[in-house]
Amino acid sequence: MSNEKKKESIIEQQINREVPSQIPFHVIKSTYTRMLLHCMTQDVAKYDLWACRKNGARVRMRVVLMNVFDRATGGLLNTDIPVGYLFCSGCDKPPTTRGGDAVYSDQLQTLAV
Repeated sequence: MSNEKKKESIIEQQINREVPSQIPFHVIKSTYTRMLLHCMTQDVAKYDLWACRKNGARVRMRVVLMNVFDRATGGLLNTDIPVGYLFCSGCDKPPTTRGGDAVYSDQLQTLAV
């Protein structure tokens, strides 16, 4: 298989979520911290997946476009960036956030998803 075909194959696998993409992504820090405490890691094939400690439900992420502000100055830092809210699909209801909601920059955590 040529190098070009290998690259296309890897990208196709990432799109289909067969392998992790490791793309940096902003999430709400408090939801990430909660999932660290709430979940366990399951080894599925060679990739680790988070699952609820109580019932084995998978962690989900709701993504909305948000406006990011600086807490100290109150100034707008960025508009319409994708921000994820992590939640347990077995224990939690999906977040009721809407596009255009505000968030402070110190509430964000950057993860690779």
